[in-house]
Amino acid sequence: EIFHAESEPVKPVDTTGAGDAFFGTFVGLIDQCGIDNADVEKLRLIALQANKAGAQATLHKGAVTL
Repeated sequence: EIFHAESEPVKPVDTTGAGDAFFGTFVGLIDQCGIDNADVEKLRLIALQANKAGAQATLHKGAVTL
């Protein structure tokens, strides 16, 4: 199934690492809930959180401090 997850609008400064932030957040949250327990709504919420992490990573130049 294909679905779209919103992302927060940002004015990016540096997009380096945005994909890493997205993917790391996505995989981490999938790992927490368990892939077998991830229904479409849960996946949408996880994708939304991952999009936010990727967006936040673009707001500053250089590495993100977690």
